[in-house]
Amino acid sequence: MYFLELPFKNLSRRPLRAFFTLVGISAAVGSFMGFVGLSRGMQGACREILIERGTHIFAYPEGIVDLLGSSLDPALGHQIASLKGVKQVSEELIGLMELDTGQVIFVTGWPPQSFLWKSVSLERGRLPRPNDKHPVILGKSIADALGYDVGTEFTIRGKKFTVVGICKLGPLARNNTIIFPIKLLQELTNRDNKVSAFNIQIENPQDPRVMRKIIGQLSSKFRELCFVEGRSVSDNNKMLQIFRAMAWATSAVALFIGLAMIINTLLMSVLERTKEIGILKAIGWHPLRILSMILLEGILLAACGGIAGTLLGIVGIHWLSQFPQVKGFVYPLIDSGLIIEVVLGTFALGLIGSIYPALRAVSLNAAEAIRYE
Repeated sequence: MYFLELPFKNLSRRPLRAFFTLVGISAAVGSFMGFVGLSRGMQGACREILIERGTHIFAYPEGIVDLLGSSLDPALGHQIASLKGVKQVSEELIGLMELDTGQVIFVTGWPPQSFLWKSVSLERGRLPRPNDKHPVILGKSIADALGYDVGTEFTIRGKKFTVVGICKLGPLARNNTIIFPIKLLQELTNRDNKVSAFNIQIENPQDPRVMRKIIGQLSSKFRELCFVEGRSVSDNNKMLQIFRAMAWATSAVALFIGLAMIINTLLMSVLERTKEIGILKAIGWHPLRILSMILLEGILLAACGGIAGTLLGIVGIHWLSQFPQVKGFVYPLIDSGLIIEVVLGTFALGLIGSIYPALRAVSLNAAEAIRYE
């Protein structure tokens, strides 16, 4: 029998135990991919939103964790626009709202003259006009989910609105969002003359020195605001940081459970084969050879569970993102980098989980092991 066949043969002796161990490892790896993929996806979506809009610097209240509930005076935007090097500023009102249908959606409001409207890529319809009465633009996902089209009228909090345009699919902001003229949204949310944040464009955004200089000037002049470069806003968002921490903590618990299952399975296998291992040592097997056999069993378990878990994570996260309740909020991102991390992590999981059982097997006394019953 070839040496490399032994790990397969040893694991197949207890197929049910090996199967449930694989299920546990798969669940751990799938959970890791799911949580980390969601975290990175939301981070990437926030970054793409601002890049797509042409926002070079994003300003929001200092010390605010939940941007959805922040309130600023729009007059601050005019003061920011007066600074040398600033090209234009657009205020924005952001929130979450429940429609009469029970669907929870993002809502955002922009001034009529805002440069943000230029970023709206319409699939059909048009942008709001000054003479329109209560016009809105819907993201394609929410429009499809609700069955709304251009010209559809619907009510929110007793007020009637008309869909004048449907956005094409894009990042998170396009999937599950209703875009209002800001005055309409302020009236609807009882936040008259209040905004959530400012989108800032500068004269020379490609020069890092200019970017740092303007952010420094803005930060010193407007201490009540936090100014972040649009490309790095997701790295500084407190809510995303909390979500990332929770994702890693939950994933760590799942991986620890997978590690414990590998140790338990291999340790039971070693105990059941105590006599066999004693015979192998008695006929001249080197301790390193026995160590390698147990380590290979652990790596084999982890590799099979890792492959299944990777597939489970990819399928599961995309399946979850199609649920109507979370569609548009969940923005999964599983790329080659994450898959490589999972492969290396799974390999390490199998290696670490098999070290103790392998060392126990090597430490067995040949004579005592042969007499073991």
